[in-house]
Amino acid sequence: MNIGQLGRNLRVAFTAQIISLVQSCVVTLLLPKFLGVEGYSFWQLFIFYSAYVGFFHCGINDGVYLKYSGLDFSEMNRDAVSGQFRIVVMIQMIFAVIITIILILAPMTYERRIIFFFSVIYMVIFNCSMYMGYIFQAANHTHWYSFSVIIDKLFFLLSLIVLILFGIRDIYIFLCVFIAGSLLNLCYSLYKGRYFLANISVPYKKIWPELKDSIKVGVTLMLSGIASLLIAGIDRFFIDSHWGIIVFGKVSLALSLTAFALVFIRQVSMVFSPALRCTSDDGKLYAYINMFRFCFFLMPWIYFLMIPGKWLINLWLPNYADSVAYLAILLPMCIFDAKMNLVFITYFKVLRREKEMMYVNYLILALSVVFGVISVYVFNSLVLTLISMVAIGAIRCFISEQIIGKLMKVKTMSMSLYELLFAVFHIFISLYTENWVVLVCGLGLILMIQNIVFRDSLKSLLSATYFIMKSKSIRK
Repeated sequence: MNIGQLGRNLRVAFTAQIISLVQSCVVTLLLPKFLGVEGYSFWQLFIFYSAYVGFFHCGINDGVYLKYSGLDFSEMNRDAVSGQFRIVVMIQMIFAVIITIILILAPMTYERRIIFFFSVIYMVIFNCSMYMGYIFQAANHTHWYSFSVIIDKLFFLLSLIVLILFGIRDIYIFLCVFIAGSLLNLCYSLYKGRYFLANISVPYKKIWPELKDSIKVGVTLMLSGIASLLIAGIDRFFIDSHWGIIVFGKVSLALSLTAFALVFIRQVSMVFSPALRCTSDDGKLYAYINMFRFCFFLMPWIYFLMIPGKWLINLWLPNYADSVAYLAILLPMCIFDAKMNLVFITYFKVLRREKEMMYVNYLILALSVVFGVISVYVFNSLVLTLISMVAIGAIRCFISEQIIGKLMKVKTMSMSLYELLFAVFHIFISLYTENWVVLVCGLGLILMIQNIVFRDSLKSLLSATYFIMKSKSIRK
């Protein structure tokens, strides 16, 4: 593993995610106040729909990433990369036309139809830009991908502030600005990837074998990704259909708040994945153990941030008191999703166990549907629905841990059970008492016991961190 290149990629990635985090904070804390409950709920509906646009690249993007991961640009098949990009563009256009026709004919409210139209436009731009983003990640030029994210997020952030300062509250203008940022992202990616795109004369007959191989390799990861998104989204779909757009918006706000920590985690996992492919088996094992320990010791501190966060959100967004209550229940999802993204999904990809990941995701999706139907349509309980979402995240994490742990010959069951104790305690206290002193004392006691019981693991993690920092200082 090239520590110098990894460090550069991480620095740019963190910069991108700091900007993303600031943007997320502005969107999450300012938009609800300025758009109102209904307007913000439709904004969340667009974000919800746009999360699923990755279905429509037919696995090509994922396949290209998996095939070329760890190769330099010079080692990649230039004609194949260029030709497959043109095919991705054509596929997006075809899907866009089909979906638009369906939207015109299907019965739905005006607002939902417009939100769908914006999502279709975003689909074309996003899938084309992500194709190039995956090429950059595969070649370990993740800093280019991070720069594209910076351009996108920074443009939207600055535009958002200007719109708010001028008192503009039209949600459709906000959506236009959001898509404009994505378009700038695409333009930058095309410029950086011009080496691959310069040759447009390659016949499609020559590209077809490469395309088939990319789809064959990538479709498993794509299907796994579809299942993963549906796991998170199926309950929101039930909530929207059963309790309406307003409750959907308030739950979505709570989920957005839990996602803040994941902004960093997803970017770090993106950087580690190609680096770990070039690492020895011992290096992979060493990284796995320390990434797991990192999540175990650091992520529980998020529970403590909930205490001042709850007070501040109630003060700033009094119309969203329900969202704060939902956030208290959903917060453990942040812990489980962080570990899933940083550790397990990374290692499923690095070890080329995409099929196992797909099986896990579809099993969890089936459970999510069952839990959702029971909690929403049988018990008519929103609280039970939210708890089932946390339970699904925990089960998914546990099963993935058993699979990866068996492959890596590492046992971490005791740590996972302790994380579960944290989550259960936090939800129980949040549901049955408003006394923050009880919560702080209880969490503090659990955290203290954790650091005593697992002190050897903590020492090993600190030693590994010190070694990495020392290696970077020596290189400088």
